[in-house]
Amino acid sequence: MAKSYVDMTHDRFGGDPKIHEKTLTIHSAPWELIKQEAIKAGMDQDDLESYTPASVFDSELHEPGMVKRTVDALKRHGYSGAILTDIAYGKQIEADAWIEFN
Repeated sequence: MAKSYVDMTHDRFGGDPKIHEKTLTIHSAPWELIKQEAIKAGMDQDDLESYTPASVFDSELHEPGMVKRTVDALKRHGYSGAILTDIAYGKQIEADAWIEFN
């Protein structure tokens, strides 16, 4: 997916865009706990079921304070992020989203 974004950037804007690799280790929070904490933070359960699991962290879909409260609660549980199903950017295919809690 990163390679396609670099190619698109080159086609649109020219230049020589690059991919920078990063090693990422995530102690992934389980979906059921994420959902539980999101509901405690004020998110509507029906909304959580309407979108992809990774969308729980999208502050354009959910009030930013709710997202922050959810992340803070998951960090207190000892999780550093989540690996959840999402829709690949610009495509109608499922992909894994790697969400790091920073």
